[in-house]
Amino acid sequence: MKKTTLIAGLAVVLASGIGIGAVGQLMFMHYRLARMYRLGPPGMRIHALERLSTHLQLDEKQKMAMDAILTQSYADAAKLYEKQRPELQELTDATIARMRNELTPDQQKSFQAAWEDFQKRHHSPAVPAPSLEQKKEVQP
Repeated sequence: MKKTTLIAGLAVVLASGIGIGAVGQLMFMHYRLARMYRLGPPGMRIHALERLSTHLQLDEKQKMAMDAILTQSYADAAKLYEKQRPELQELTDATIARMRNELTPDQQKSFQAAWEDFQKRHHSPAVPAPSLEQKKEVQP
């Protein structure tokens, strides 16, 4: 009886530890992703630089070089996006119109409200990329 109780107690402690670890990992990943998305492209650049630095053990000179490369890459991507933006907007508008055609009038009202909410949350003005020195000042 005592041996069974001990084994059951250890199993509960082990399961609790696994559960707490899994929840902690999820919370940490949510925090990191939320910070990255809140900052937009600068946050993604910072995240990429942190990962490269950690996994490759970059020295300061390499970090600065990688920061410059990533900054230029994100600037080039932004220019490319601006060139393609009219076509992407046309595609989005056509998709939304086709979706609306499949909905009832009540569903269309709900869809329109959800679409406007989505646009408010995801179409904020571009944020300039902070430099490597400013990165240290960014609060999570």
